[in-house]
Amino acid sequence: MHPEVELKILSEAEAVLGPPTVISSPAGPTGSSREDMAAGEGGGGNGGSGGAAAAPQSYERLQALRYARAVFLEGLRLHPSVPQDVKFAVSSDVLPCGTRVPAGAMVLYSAYAINRMQEFWGPDADKFR
Repeated sequence: MHPEVELKILSEAEAVLGPPTVISSPAGPTGSSREDMAAGEGGGGNGGSGGAAAAPQSYERLQALRYARAVFLEGLRLHPSVPQDVKFAVSSDVLPCGTRVPAGAMVLYSAYAINRMQEFWGPDADKFR
């Protein structure tokens, strides 16, 4: 849906993690695919081939994928894994807007709706950006 974003993520990954490696499959050598990456093969720039899995990436190197992280978080903003949730007040409280919440009250909120509010995200709140 956003090919320019995908290209930028791939470019960042190659710059940070190194070029994809060539792996061997029963059908012959192939370039790293998304399935290979998910299985822990390919990527990492170790230059290996012949079926050897790439060395695992360090947490620090993965943290350097800033653009990829931003894209992931933007995807979660628009399509939260938990679109709505329910909580119960342990004690009486007052919300920032002044609403009183008595102890034991059920509070339902919608992350899906909040993450698309123009008040917080601007006039294009429902757009991937």
